[in-house]
Amino acid sequence: MIKNNQIKALPNKPGLYFFKDSAGVVLYVGKAVNLRNRVRSYLKNQAPRIIDLMAVARKVDFQETNSDIEALIVEAQLIKKLRPKFNVLMRDDKQYFYIVISKDKFPKIFLTHQSKGLKKVGAKTILGPFTSGQALKATLKILRKTFPYCTCTQKHHRPCLNSHLNNCVGFCCLRESSDSFRVSSDQKRRYQRNILAVRDILLGKRTNVVKKLEKERDQAVGTENLKLAAILQKQIEQINRIFLNAQAIKKIKDDDRATQKLEKELGLKGIARIEGYDISNIQGTNATGSMVVFEEGQPNKSEYKKFKIRDSNSPDDTGMLAEILARRFQHKDWLKPDLVFIDGGISQINSARKIVPKDIPIISLGKGKEELFYSNPLKNSGQQNRRAPAVAMRPLVSFPSAVQNLIRHIDAEAHRFAISYYRQLHRRAIR
Repeated sequence: MIKNNQIKALPNKPGLYFFKDSAGVVLYVGKAVNLRNRVRSYLKNQAPRIIDLMAVARKVDFQETNSDIEALIVEAQLIKKLRPKFNVLMRDDKQYFYIVISKDKFPKIFLTHQSKGLKKVGAKTILGPFTSGQALKATLKILRKTFPYCTCTQKHHRPCLNSHLNNCVGFCCLRESSDSFRVSSDQKRRYQRNILAVRDILLGKRTNVVKKLEKERDQAVGTENLKLAAILQKQIEQINRIFLNAQAIKKIKDDDRATQKLEKELGLKGIARIEGYDISNIQGTNATGSMVVFEEGQPNKSEYKKFKIRDSNSPDDTGMLAEILARRFQHKDWLKPDLVFIDGGISQINSARKIVPKDIPIISLGKGKEELFYSNPLKNSGQQNRRAPAVAMRPLVSFPSAVQNLIRHIDAEAHRFAISYYRQLHRRAIR
C-alpha cells in the first residue's frame, strides 16, 4: 500500500509516476499535470482495477517533465518499452491511440485505434501507444501550427481549407493534373522536413529537431536568406515555448471524468467509445439515421456515419432504429463500442437489445428527455442465449451534473447529425 508520506514527497508539477511492487518492478506508468494530486486520487478511487493495483503497489517513483505534452510523449515510450502489467490489464489495444504517417508522396498524419495491419495498407511509420486521445489531438494541433502537414483523405483541384488556415502547405493534397499544382524541389524538401520534425518530436527527439533547425537557420543567415532564417527561428521559439509551458494542452479532464462517473453510476467499466443513434423523418419520407461517436467524452466527428433508411415499410422510429443498428453491427471491421446510446424509451431499448450484442450496454433517453433507461450487459456471457439483460430506469436528474451534460450532449449531437442529413435528402427531392 502506498503511504501518505510518499505522496507528500511528490511535486505539484507535470510528469510521470510509476507504481512499483515490493521487488521494484513497475506495475503501472501514468502521466499527470500535477503529480501529487494525481497519485493521491488513487487512494480515493474505488474502481476494482484501481483497488487491485493499490493492493500490490508498495512504492511510487516519479519523473518530472517541463510540460504535459512532454509527459504524454514519454509515457507512450515507457508503456511500449516496459509493458507494465496494469497498463495492459486496464486497457485493451483498441483503447490506445496511435499516430500513423502514410507512405504518400506528401505523407499524411492521422490517428487510429488500430495498430495491426497498417503497414499493409500504406502506413510508413506508426507511433504509440498513447493513452489520451484528446491530449494527443491537442498536441498535434499545436505542432501542426509550427510544422504544417496534410490530413486530407481526397485530392483537390484547388488548395483546401486547411491551407488557408495555415494547417498545411497547400500543394500536398492537390491533384497533379490541376493547374494549381506547381511544386518546387525546395517546397518538397520543406514539407518532408515538417513530417520528420513532427515524427521526431513525438519520439522524444525534440533536442535533435531544435539542433537541426538551428543549423539550417545559421546556414540561411550565411547565404543572406533572411526570410527563411526568420521562419526557422520562429519554429525554434515555438517548440521551446510548447515544451516549457507546463500546461500547453488545454484542460480536457472534465469530459473524461464524466465517462468515469457514468461508469460508476451504472456499474460499468472501460467506457472509451460511446456510439449514439437517432432517426429523422416526416411520416417516413426521406428517413435518415445517424451514428455519432464520443471518445473520452468528446465527439470524434471523423467516425460519424449516416444511414438512408431502406425499408419504406417501417415508418415508425423503432423499426428504423432496428434497421440502422442491424446494418451497423454487420460491419465487423468497425471499432466495437463500449456503450450504445439511442433516442427513445422502453420500446426502443427493447428493440435495440435484440440486435446489439448482449455484452454491450445500452442507454436511452425517454421522449420527455428526463428518464434514462439502461440495459447493462450480462456478466456471464454463457447466459446470453437464454435471456436478455434487464432494463432499468432512473430519473436523469439523479445522476451527477457531469453525466447529465454528457448524455444530453450525445443526444443533441445524434439529433443534429440525423436532421442535417434529412434536410440534405429533402432538398435533393424537391429540386
